[in-house]
Amino acid sequence: VSGPFTYTINLTGGCGTVSTTGTIKVLDPITYTYKFTNVVCKNETTPTGAIIVTPAGGSGNYKFILKLNGVQIDTGTGTGVFTFDKLVRGSYSVEVEDATYGCPGTCNGLTP
Repeated sequence: VSGPFTYTINLTGGCGTVSTTGTIKVLDPITYTYKFTNVVCKNETTPTGAIIVTPAGGSGNYKFILKLNGVQIDTGTGTGVFTFDKLVRGSYSVEVEDATYGCPGTCNGLTP
């Protein structure tokens, strides 16, 4: 459940009672979709593949992680759509985290 919540803390001890009230904001979970463009020609000297990631939720500050065959090869940060480009042929995976709070995202799949 996202939204602001109010809390109250009461501390009692030898010096009396102290109370405070504040707000906790629970963010929507991070979700993301991605799409890709294929490498045009396997013999091309300049890699042309790209993965375009579209995140939502969280704080709005995102960390993007790109892995090739399970090994992290690139990262980036941003507040919206992010593109990993100049990719060669291979088996890639993408992860998105909240750059402010470190919470991982959930992939909602490939978009056409």
